Amino acid sequence: SALDAVDEYVWVFDEQHRFWPTSNSAVDEHHWDEFIPGASAALQEAKDPALRQLANAEREFAIGEHKAGIRNIPMRNLIQDPDIISVVKKKKEPPIAVAEVDPWKAQAADGKLERAMSGQLDPGSLVLKTTKDGAWVQTVPVTAGLFYKIRTGVRQIGAGTAGLRLVWLDEAGKELGIVEAHPASSPNEAWARIDTTVRAPAGAVNVSVQLTAKKQKTERDKIWYDNVKLYRIGVN
Repeated sequence: SALDAVDEYVWVFDEQHRFWPTSNSAVDEHHWDEFIPGASAALQEAKDPALRQLANAEREFAIGEHKAGIRNIPMRNLIQDPDIISVVKKKKEPPIAVAEVDPWKAQAADGKLERAMSGQLDPGSLVLKTTKDGAWVQTVPVTAGLFYKIRTGVRQIGAGTAGLRLVWLDEAGKELGIVEAHPASSPNEAWARIDTTVRAPAGAVNVSVQLTAKKQKTERDKIWYDNVKLYRIGVN
């Protein structure tokens, strides 16, 4: 981009619309955001190095994903058992409540955390129900300073809040920071997706990937997770 190529300023000039309010009647009254939604936000983000690096990481991932699709070579997913297929191999009947399953660990003081036969695309998913604050958890090694793309399918019935929580950990297991993300649209009944890009902070050696459910009340309140994906992005 121009910002990456210059050592000082990038001038943005136009003669048609305005970027900010002005009393100058010679300037067209229409704002650029009316014609290019997000134009002002893009300019503001360009001023922030951290946001610009995040945008570069998003673009790099999109390019890599496109190339992988053309070559029919899957990108490396850092999550173990991302499609929750082990339940299919272990049990071909209604799901059994479990306290711990490797590599996914159930973490909740109440409620029921189970593996289900049904899934988003293929059999197998992780289920949480009747929990006030529970999660399925997997810890994954990361490299400090690198960007990561994380996605998961999520489906919900009844009350409660679905979310993805990432807890960065140092070598001693101390928390360095937490990132939370939620579905862009309501996951009620149909499958939705949580999708976000993050950067591992300085000192991080692991990330605790937590598929969460909160404020569930009855047996009908259920949240499923499936197709969990964590990709390393090749920029820093």
